[in-house]
Amino acid sequence: MSFVQVVQEAPSLDDYRERILGLQGLIPCNAIGYNEVDLETGETFMVLAPDGVAFDGIGEAFARFAHQHPVIRHHGETGDPRPRTLSDFLSEEELHALDLYRAVYRRMGAEDQISFILPSPPGTVVGIALNRPSRGFSTAERELIELIRPHLTQSFRDVHLRDSADPLAAVRLRGLGLTDREAEVMHLLVEGLSTAAVAERLSISPHTARHHVAGIYAKLGVSSRAAAVAAALRVPEK
Repeated sequence: MSFVQVVQEAPSLDDYRERILGLQGLIPCNAIGYNEVDLETGETFMVLAPDGVAFDGIGEAFARFAHQHPVIRHHGETGDPRPRTLSDFLSEEELHALDLYRAVYRRMGAEDQISFILPSPPGTVVGIALNRPSRGFSTAERELIELIRPHLTQSFRDVHLRDSADPLAAVRLRGLGLTDREAEVMHLLVEGLSTAAVAERLSISPHTARHHVAGIYAKLGVSSRAAAVAAALRVPEK
């Protein structure tokens, strides 16, 4: 419950994303990720631990084949947010046959994964995924996740409410026509990151980062970083 309390006290969504990765202290794994997946485009935002587990272009690779993820498909068909593993749906041979495995999980050394879904906006899946280099998660580990999941879910809702007071919150930036990914990029521009640094932070290519920046400029009707930041900070209260 001390872990739950740390997550509940997250002052912002960014902090929540980082703190929830502490779940790896309760469920042993070689990698854990917070993932937001746009179901229409496959575009993916990731926060991964430990440092170094990501490889260049991992977000784009996952986005290309996210539709193959059996837990994402299961949630889309049933709305079930409970913890499920890759091995619940796929044999070892079936997993290895996926483009998703060859492009992402093999490179991460992941042979199984348990994941669960957080409250997600329409058209999006927000999930937490824990990877292991061998197949199998115990009943006790599933029960532990299921025990704390309602608390993590409520904390996720609470932090979204707190973020609604933030002029750079995604819900406000969407009012200007920005996508969730463009909102993430906007946050990093406000922090002063270069386009190259934005690409590195989000595990996307520099070309994709430039594309998002150009999209932000076009939607805000500006032609410079300073003007974009000023326009974003003028988002009105709703």
